[in-house]
Amino acid sequence: MQLVELNLSHYNFYCPVTGVKIFSEGGQHFSPAVLGLWVQEIANEPEIKNSELEQAWLQWVAANEDNDDFCWDVAEFLHTLEQSNWVAFQIQTGGPLMPETVTVLIDMDATESFQ
Repeated sequence: MQLVELNLSHYNFYCPVTGVKIFSEGGQHFSPAVLGLWVQEIANEPEIKNSELEQAWLQWVAANEDNDDFCWDVAEFLHTLEQSNWVAFQIQTGGPLMPETVTVLIDMDATESFQ
């Protein structure tokens, strides 16, 4: 699994696999290649679209939440995944007064219909 950090001045982000717009000023959309999405402010409530990923997330939370130093560090969780074709894009948008960080995990080898 790879993590790509982006700092964008806009909210437009397209899936590199399908070309589907994932983020826009109007909200979030889902491509068939998107496995999961975390918004930093509510990282404990991700939108997960893959059962294998969901199971790994729940196991990671259960194994760590009793730790006094536990925080919802999505990057820390993602680095535990051993999927070479999964790429996470951690995108910071917004201005310096209201930054927003969203992490979207994409299966770069997705073969579902893109229509």
